[in-house]
Amino acid sequence: MSFAFSELLAQPLSRPEAAARFEHLWNEVNDAAQSCVDSDAAFSYIALLQSMDQRWRFLRSMN
Repeated sequence: MSFAFSELLAQPLSRPEAAARFEHLWNEVNDAAQSCVDSDAAFSYIALLQSMDQRWRFLRSMN
């Protein structure tokens, strides 16, 4: 999922298309985190969500 997010950032997409893909990927990562909330794997997904949030906000401020 991390790789998919990196690919999303590298693609030349329109803002609406990029936002839709980001939302879809965000939901997938969030669902994965919730599905393993009782295990240590959830922390990896939560860290990914935090990274995605920071990188997405930075990218949006650049444009």
